[in-house]
Amino acid sequence: MDIRLFDGSIKTSDAELGYVLDRIGSVIDRIADAAGHVDVRLVDVNGPRGGLDKSCAILLTQAHRPALRIEERAETYYEAIDAAASRLRRALARSLDRPFRRGHDQRGMSARMSSHLSEELAR
Repeated sequence: MDIRLFDGSIKTSDAELGYVLDRIGSVIDRIADAAGHVDVRLVDVNGPRGGLDKSCAILLTQAHRPALRIEERAETYYEAIDAAASRLRRALARSLDRPFRRGHDQRGMSARMSSHLSEELAR
């Protein structure tokens, strides 16, 4: 799975690029063979004024799954990357633990209706 970094005008260092690839790579390790890509966008929201203005936005796009979008802000890029990677790990775990069409089987029936129909057919 490709990890693409978009840093706009801030121009990340090689160390920051390596950090992004390392942190995000470890999170998506479970789905590394899946088709798709991860876009990581680092932005300095309000320039030199400081504060919680470093943003890390992650968009994970996979085939046959809904896209996951995470955004975190912090005082440094490293903190924003860590927070976004942690949230992505939890969101990805939830996404992989449930079927794409949550609550519906392949015919579009609700789980309760499908279960009831199966019981009726078994009698």
